[in-house]
Amino acid sequence: MEADNVFYEFRDQTPAAFICPITHKIMKDPVMDLDGHSYERAAIESWLSSGRTTSPNSHKPLRKSNLVPNRALRNSIEEFIESHNGNVPSKVFKHSPIPFSAVQQKLGVQQLSEQQQQQIDNVFKDPAIRPEQRMQVAIARCRWVGDAGFRFRVYGEFAQYLHPQAAFDTLGRLDGTVKKNAEAAYIWVLTNKPEIVNQVQIINAAVDKFASMYKRVPNVNDDRIKSERAFRFRHLQS
Repeated sequence: MEADNVFYEFRDQTPAAFICPITHKIMKDPVMDLDGHSYERAAIESWLSSGRTTSPNSHKPLRKSNLVPNRALRNSIEEFIESHNGNVPSKVFKHSPIPFSAVQQKLGVQQLSEQQQQQIDNVFKDPAIRPEQRMQVAIARCRWVGDAGFRFRVYGEFAQYLHPQAAFDTLGRLDGTVKKNAEAAYIWVLTNKPEIVNQVQIINAAVDKFASMYKRVPNVNDDRIKSERAFRFRHLQS
């Protein structure tokens, strides 16, 4: 197996809790801060010694005196390594500013799908995405591919664009080709306009992009559709 594939090969085998968020390696001597986040002792001490005064996870004030050994986690890590006959690699992530564990934590999931992993990799490789925006774009893309209910709800917005006189709750599903183009429009906005973080605005921009592929004459219902969309996604603000 090629070296780059190690990023994916060992991801499902190693619990995210065992990985230091600073080194992206399996911890040997984990310590815990006041908020319950664990780090490799040497890494977090070096972090604080460099002049930083906050936690890399919570960004709250942190001092060395706040750190305590996480013996339970250390025992679990040692048992895990022993169960693999000591062959689990110490570095389970390839070098990347978007480690899988960070995206998992933001999404609140135990494991990323292969499709979500690929989305993260695509974000990292895309030169059009600025480094400081990669995490935001990766999380948005992973939410899109990981939540079927959310996708179908957004597909309904594209369907209503195509059938503006129809009530939203009476719309059928899009056919495969239209659905693929709708997804392409949504991902295009996430990739090329990461400064848009409001979910309704993202969808409006995606529908506008979609409209370039499926042109129609502006309809008297268009303003009503946007107003209803804002109401439907009131609780889905990013």
